Amino acid sequence: DFRASEGQTGGLLRYRPGAGEWDHFHADETTRAPYAVTRTGDGTVWVGSNGLMRFRDGAWTTVSGPEGVSSWIQSLAVDGDDNLWVGTRLYGLYRLKGSSSPAEGAWTRYTTADGLADNWVHAVRMGPDGTVWASTMRGVSRFDGNTWTAEATPHLMDAHSVVPASGYLWINTPGGVIRYLAHRGAP
Repeated sequence: DFRASEGQTGGLLRYRPGAGEWDHFHADETTRAPYAVTRTGDGTVWVGSNGLMRFRDGAWTTVSGPEGVSSWIQSLAVDGDDNLWVGTRLYGLYRLKGSSSPAEGAWTRYTTADGLADNWVHAVRMGPDGTVWASTMRGVSRFDGNTWTAEATPHLMDAHSVVPASGYLWINTPGGVIRYLAHRGAP
């Protein structure tokens, strides 16, 4: 049970609405500083921090995989095919195909060499049409399923997050929030 007044910090909280109760997964079970949390269709909870962890069948496990997956993870997202997307601080973006089995061969890595604007990915989000949006230290990138467009928005540097909604992109930058009318083709 969680008692902030007793100095419990770190880890994760889970609310169980049916019971009206909170579960506290302590930092020694999970991680002290989670940056991202998401859930795939099979009910697995994924947590990004200094590495990737998953909660399945009542147990936490550390996910082994490519080098970047064991580093600082900034963002997690799940696409319409239930693939897990992992945005890292230095290694670009990873896609785990068929997210239930994180075997080495199931990972695809995307970097600046593939057209990503920068390898420091602040956030990754899915558009309603299946487009993958990645906000990076050097702007917003768009993936149409085949090709990355590095400058998916004009003149935006260091986009902290991007949210596709109702035909617009909402982009958080150090200078404020921008609402940008997303184009169907390259800008």
